[in-house]
Amino acid sequence: MSKFNLKALRRSKLQSSITSETMSVGRTFAGGSGYVRDAKSELFLLAVTTMVGERTFYESASDRDGRFVELIHEVTLSDPEWTARLIGWLRRDAHLRSASVVAAAEFVRARLGAGLHGGNRAVIASALQRADEPVDGGIRDGHGVGGAEALPRPRSRRHRHRRAGGVG
Repeated sequence: MSKFNLKALRRSKLQSSITSETMSVGRTFAGGSGYVRDAKSELFLLAVTTMVGERTFYESASDRDGRFVELIHEVTLSDPEWTARLIGWLRRDAHLRSASVVAAAEFVRARLGAGLHGGNRAVIASALQRADEPVDGGIRDGHGVGGAEALPRPRSRRHRHRRAGGVG
């Protein structure tokens, strides 16, 4: 693909919104130069590379998933519009179902925890594009990565009836 490898194009026209420090501020786990990124850049890079629940070479699955949740909460509370657009983009354009579903559930969890309401359903809808995704993605019984507590939501009479052992 040498037609895309143009030095003049790379230097003059392309600009990334992912930012990091220009000087090394520490060392990586492997001993290389480490650079600090802002929370949005870190969330974006983690969201497009994460396979929720899977371990990587340098990070356990629980550590990586916990970092993903923390970043979603931080960025959701500081810039909810940007985070909502990221979640929609992850599902629609990047085709990353697990990351977008977990991100949407954690987006709502962070906002509700901060006492913020409104706009949450639209974010969930942007991540769920198939009817079975709430079940597969973990939103029905527990949400996000931990799944320990149920996502607050209104319940229909029919759903309460079924959980009580009734039919239909």
